[in-house]
Amino acid sequence: MLTAMLSVPSFAQSRTERREAEAARIMEMVSDTVYTISVSSALPMGWKTVNLTSVYTLEVAKDSIISHLPYFGRAYSIPYGGGKGLMFEGKAKDYSVSDAKGGGKDIEFSVMNEEDNYTFNVTVYPNGSAYVNVNSNRRQPISYIGRIEKSDDR
Repeated sequence: MLTAMLSVPSFAQSRTERREAEAARIMEMVSDTVYTISVSSALPMGWKTVNLTSVYTLEVAKDSIISHLPYFGRAYSIPYGGGKGLMFEGKAKDYSVSDAKGGGKDIEFSVMNEEDNYTFNVTVYPNGSAYVNVNSNRRQPISYIGRIEKSDDR
């Protein structure tokens, strides 16, 4: 007589363990303040969602920020020719992390460059997805959807 062993419970358990390990790895990146968020969609205020086909990122390394994000929306007072938009490097001010609903983290910081002051509100979820909202003094707000990844230590 043959007996069949079902390994469904162990498979489900290992999937849960993998999810928990991934969530812990993601939260460690956030607490170490060394990570990159690769965005796949932009949500401009008052526009339809823009699916991005090129690589756009927000890199955080301790207090250094490299924003390589596209901007779609209305600008109120910018340099002739459009300026840099959200393509700049700067130092983060007032970087703070707090717990978000669902086990994620809410991150807030501001960056100032020669063109504008920007406030970034980022929510990172345990599954690795991220939501980035950017407010500035001279442009309409814009949001992005993406994923958090490990950054090279700089």
